[in-house]
Amino acid sequence: GDDVTDEYIKKHEQLKETAVAVPTTHEYAWQITDVQKFKNASFSDKFKSPMFSACGFRWCLEAYPNGRDKEGNVDFYLQLLSLPPKIKSVNVAFVLQCVQTQTK
Repeated sequence: GDDVTDEYIKKHEQLKETAVAVPTTHEYAWQITDVQKFKNASFSDKFKSPMFSACGFRWCLEAYPNGRDKEGNVDFYLQLLSLPPKIKSVNVAFVLQCVQTQTK
């Protein structure tokens, strides 16, 4: 595993049944390069960010520009790609900010 995850497991192994708060902040920017494809997406079309690491875990973002469960919604999901065997759950609070950059 990676060093941060292994350190987290060692540090909190004795607290297996207790919720552990690990206050940390991480920023990740995902630039959607094919804006036209994103804007013209059909219902349930999925866009997936590259994998990134935060807090010792591997994540990605998923976007459904025209909805995943209900057409017309814009749905974003933060996906945990793997959970180390000794960790039962991870609670996450996140803020999503959409920023328009210069367009051609």
